Amino acid sequence: MAGSTFRWENAEVFTSLANLLSLRKGACLGPMERRDDDTEDNMNSAHACAGDDLKRRFLDRFAKVMSRNKGGECVACVALRESRNITLEEPDGVKITLLVARNEAFGNEDCNFCNKVERLLAALGASDRINTENPTIKQALWEAMLDYNEPRIEQYTTSFQKNVHAFARSGYLDSIPPYCLAQALDSCQGAGTAFCDSNEIGPYSKATHNAYMQFAQAHLRELLDIFSFGDRAVQRRLLAERAYFIRHMYSVRIFINASCDDLGSRLLSDIDFLGRLRSCYYTLVEAAETIPGFANLSIMLVDKPASHNLQPALPSLENLFKWLGLHLNLATVQKFVGDTTIATVQQDFMKLQHKAFSQTLATHAEIQLVFYIAQRMHPETVTKEFHPYIGCSKLCCFLCFTFLRFFGQYGPFFKVRGCHGKVYPLWSLPDASGLHVDMCMELYSAWQKTLGHMSREMTRAVATSPHHKVESSAGITDDYSVPSSHIHDYHTELTIQSKFRALRAKLAAKSSSDKAHKVVANSDSKDDRAELTRYTSFPLRSGKCAHCDKKTSRKCSKCTGPWLCSKMCEGIYDFYDHNFKCAIRRPLDSADYLERACWENEIPDDIDTLEEYGFIKFPSAFDRRNLLGVFIGLTHMGIGSRELRKWQEDGMLLANIISTYEGKPEYRRGGCYEWFRENICILNRTDAQTYTRDQFAIVRPYLDVGDQSKDPHELVPNAKRKSFLLYAILFNGWHPDPSHSEKSIQDLYYTFGFCLCCDTGSEQVLARLYMMLICRCSFQEFWLAYQNHSLVALMDAKGLEKARQSIQHLEGFLKIKSNDWCPTVWHLRLFTQSRAALPGRYVARDYGFFNCETVEEQLALKETYKRLLEIPKVDPMELHVACIQGELYGFAKMHLPDLQWRFGKIMKNSYPTHVDVEGAGKWRWASPVHCQSGWSCENNV
Repeated sequence: MAGSTFRWENAEVFTSLANLLSLRKGACLGPMERRDDDTEDNMNSAHACAGDDLKRRFLDRFAKVMSRNKGGECVACVALRESRNITLEEPDGVKITLLVARNEAFGNEDCNFCNKVERLLAALGASDRINTENPTIKQALWEAMLDYNEPRIEQYTTSFQKNVHAFARSGYLDSIPPYCLAQALDSCQGAGTAFCDSNEIGPYSKATHNAYMQFAQAHLRELLDIFSFGDRAVQRRLLAERAYFIRHMYSVRIFINASCDDLGSRLLSDIDFLGRLRSCYYTLVEAAETIPGFANLSIMLVDKPASHNLQPALPSLENLFKWLGLHLNLATVQKFVGDTTIATVQQDFMKLQHKAFSQTLATHAEIQLVFYIAQRMHPETVTKEFHPYIGCSKLCCFLCFTFLRFFGQYGPFFKVRGCHGKVYPLWSLPDASGLHVDMCMELYSAWQKTLGHMSREMTRAVATSPHHKVESSAGITDDYSVPSSHIHDYHTELTIQSKFRALRAKLAAKSSSDKAHKVVANSDSKDDRAELTRYTSFPLRSGKCAHCDKKTSRKCSKCTGPWLCSKMCEGIYDFYDHNFKCAIRRPLDSADYLERACWENEIPDDIDTLEEYGFIKFPSAFDRRNLLGVFIGLTHMGIGSRELRKWQEDGMLLANIISTYEGKPEYRRGGCYEWFRENICILNRTDAQTYTRDQFAIVRPYLDVGDQSKDPHELVPNAKRKSFLLYAILFNGWHPDPSHSEKSIQDLYYTFGFCLCCDTGSEQVLARLYMMLICRCSFQEFWLAYQNHSLVALMDAKGLEKARQSIQHLEGFLKIKSNDWCPTVWHLRLFTQSRAALPGRYVARDYGFFNCETVEEQLALKETYKRLLEIPKVDPMELHVACIQGELYGFAKMHLPDLQWRFGKIMKNSYPTHVDVEGAGKWRWASPVHCQSGWSCENNV
């Protein structure tokens, strides 16, 4: 539901912590940092990876183009949206939209350039669709890019002119350096020395060394001669084109590096940067001609959000150390800040603090882009339509990188090419209104996790900190190489498929009598394919053996399911779906359940599986999801239950997981494996009690100092203890489970209103609402509001009124006070979701359980009410009205047409009576289960 608001809470502590981190020696590490070319889905085909690679290169290059000047204020970022619209002229109905953000606000010159590039790239996309070349468009694009990037190119030109003239005056341009194998290897950056920059000269060797040095001299003289032209614009254009041509010639690198050191490195850097724009140009052309949808391109410039100003009351260095749980002394300063003194750190810290409240805080381009998308999109739309990558003109700072890594509950919505590790003060998050409640929750979650990661980074010894990375490297990150043929083939195949789908849809529309064709044309969903099968399929007489791929007419002898050509293949075949449906010769075990969980992408619910494969060691749902991802990766590598079982029985599970993943290229291992390596110490533990206590560690800082060392049962009053338990459950990624064996968890499910929800999805919506409230209030505010039955007022005061109103009956339920009458339908809902065999006596009286003569009737009646209350259109309060009118069976039959006639007798109660009679269909709020004495008291029917 739209209308939620994000506000940057606790900004003073956040900014102070960023200031302190910026004083640390060394770089800060982002969460689960990986290679720039890492891909999230490491099981994609080569074609899919190739298509993603082109989009990533395009986004990075376009961001560089939009960064038309040097300096942090011109850092730019780009996101790509692929929306589908069948009314578009494109065969597949794809429309490409580029969203561009920049640290510096955009002006008229930026708008004019984007309008021009939008038309030119769209023309290239349309030209490729009809297989026509248009060199005029390409030349116009190149000239527009040169004109727009004149400030940056001019700086590179000036620097190159200065350095190349110094190189020539030193005599390096007129001498041939001697052959040196070590120098050549260093210049070739590990690529070996068997390169060939010229077909006429041949491979580089000692014999061809002099010829290649003369070859390099000629190219450098050609660049130097460009300055003889009088027109500076022509000089810039020729330098950009020629520098791109020679920037990766190893012979030029060997020649310059062999001649001098510092001057040579500056000269090579100038050549790399001068050739960067041409590299961007080729990538833009390739993308427009290859990726479907560019014919309908639009470019949108993101407006810079309002700036933040902080209050002067920022915490002192001593108070910040206390917040981190550290003592401010020389030992901690040198361990966590660097080799300095307390006085120096205090002085530098206070300067940064003064600057923080006296100057305007900046919102970096990456964050601008994220919040722009968040204000206009639902999380599902972002996942479906946005390419999961943000192109950046430079590597991200530590704070942007960390926030992006945590933006997305089940993995980041967007990736970037890397993090240089620096922490910039004056960093901020903008306020945002009109958000969908789910997106608002995502932003709050990312903010909170970022703050937590900053705290952990600050308490990591500086001795383990790496050096900062270069923010922008023309020689490495701006590379443009001629793409391999399969990249273009992949997108060509997509285009052909989209044309075929369009043609098929057209034919199907004309053949409405042919239902099978119509189904295919309108949808590719599983249900539609099933419907198609009913109309068109006939029993097959043969098929491929599921184990050996031989053609056979034999099926499994036990279940007649898969094709299995022999008894031997039947005995060997081991796939989870068949194992669970067929009478295999062994009992199902935890490895079978784990394999099924992997293929169904669900955390296992089998307790033996959770224990034997390490899930039980992590209280957090997020960590369990990552561990599941590790096993999913193994299944995609061909590892099944047979191998998992053997690894676990031999005590080699962790070792074999590592060896299997390490045998793959780093970019194919995925983020879950990085998480696995970071948490291997936990998986190696054997002290189960440690894991149980860990689930509360994440929320103990919310307690007062005097309460932080207490066990949950020692917290008083009850409202504080229950609120603490709710915090622990929510922060670990769960929500209260009514089927849990702990009675206290059942109580949380009821008392915080989860019993109002008809299914797990709506329970998650309520959990997100509580998480949003927790992010906006203190723990004391929360538990006092719960104790005083004023949680609704607290939600409204924190800007969550619209989100709260989306949950039916929540306001009335949370306002019920002790000893007030409460409709028994809510207790019925709790009972149907629990493991209890009998309800409390008031529920039994009102809903017919007193009439049950057998256990089977009790269980059948419970299951009937469970089915009824899980129907979204059934309002529980309407069931309550039917209860006190004595019309339970009629109401249930209306929503469950298949309801058996025997329930007409069982569902009778002592009503009807008037709905306003005190106590009708209700019981007192202060019932045994809500006084924490459990189910036993209320089961005395």
